[in-house]
Amino acid sequence: MRSILKKITPNWLIRLWFRSISAFTYLFCKLKYHPFYIRKATTDVNVFRCIFVNKEFELPVKVNPKFIIDAGAYSGLSTIYFAHKYPDAKVVAIEPERSNYNTLIKNTEKLTQVSRLNAGLWSKDAFLKIKQG
Repeated sequence: MRSILKKITPNWLIRLWFRSISAFTYLFCKLKYHPFYIRKATTDVNVFRCIFVNKEFELPVKVNPKFIIDAGAYSGLSTIYFAHKYPDAKVVAIEPERSNYNTLIKNTEKLTQVSRLNAGLWSKDAFLKIKQG
């Protein structure tokens, strides 16, 4: 059914539909998860769509974790998702890049079950450098 709809629906209508869903979901998230920041000119919008529009973090089974490590937490959108989806879990958000970490702090400031680390996670003790661009 979906493939038939894709064949007969103009691309502009599909894009409009997707943008409408994304806009509605964004407004919903702004109200539900306040504070909820998405930075312009970053990949925050893509991360938002993956998590909240496409629901890529939803699991096909019911789980009730008590401890979650969000390694590479980026701007904190995944941390927001985990903290609300699993309110009894302690979440540790790890993000090495400073501007991402600052946004992570802003996005999760009211989430008491979240601990934040401005660090990276690696397989051994090492000094790593983040390269931009």
